[in-house]
Amino acid sequence: MGFTADHFMDVMSDLPAADDPEPSSLNSHASDVFPIFSLPTEIRLQIFRFALPYAQVIEFSQRTLQRHPGRPGFYLAPLPENISNAISLISTCRQFEVEVKGILYGENVFRFVFTREHIASRGSTFELMPTEAVRQVRKCELVIGDSLYAAEVYRRIQRWMQFVACRLAGVHRLLELHIDLRTGEFEKARWSEYFKPWADGQVARIYQYCLEPLAFLTRVGKVRITGHVDEEFAKALTEVMMKPPKEATLVRRSYSSGSRVGSDNVTRSSAINPVTADKRRFFDPDWIW
Repeated sequence: MGFTADHFMDVMSDLPAADDPEPSSLNSHASDVFPIFSLPTEIRLQIFRFALPYAQVIEFSQRTLQRHPGRPGFYLAPLPENISNAISLISTCRQFEVEVKGILYGENVFRFVFTREHIASRGSTFELMPTEAVRQVRKCELVIGDSLYAAEVYRRIQRWMQFVACRLAGVHRLLELHIDLRTGEFEKARWSEYFKPWADGQVARIYQYCLEPLAFLTRVGKVRITGHVDEEFAKALTEVMMKPPKEATLVRRSYSSGSRVGSDNVTRSSAINPVTADKRRFFDPDWIW
């Protein structure tokens, strides 16, 4: 049986323990063993880059994740180029594990697609990647395409963005994050459906605030937001996400009857004014941008 996404996504659980002895072949000083550990680290990493998935986009979506025909779970198709080399090197010894993971998770872009046809009943494609692997991702793309004009869809995307922020926040410093948001319709083809985004415009952009939960993901090195998003909101959200947590402040928007929007800055952990549900539309923002 060939290598599948199960091996790739479960690789963290199958690795040798940190204190496991290295294979005797690596400890041997036999003349036929190349002394790779004697090389400078940067040269060894450059050699690994030729053998590993490097500078690729590894996509987790309905297009690339397929259900196993005979058992639970999914497999990734097509597989990232040279992924089998990564598994072999990771399984060799602890030092290779650390260095190979740094390239695999740090120098490739992991793209997660969020749409109505989510893969697993438990949630989005983002949840199919093990937590320990997510902790090492440095470059990430979030691609959102759905019928955001429907309240239940809008709220589902909000929950997914909250989950993404919670899972990535406080674990490491994400170097690059690209977010693409588009609302539209699902149209039927001969055997399936496909997503057709609306033309860009003010009507399409009123659903942009489903991205607000991502404001709780801070210290991101570089943020780029595209799609059905106002330039002003994209700039404000980007600035918050790039700041350290203590410097990222938000102002809660009040929808209380007869009240005006407040202007006092509060941190995200501070007490906030309640929102009156009957004075608010589902796509209205929680915060002032």
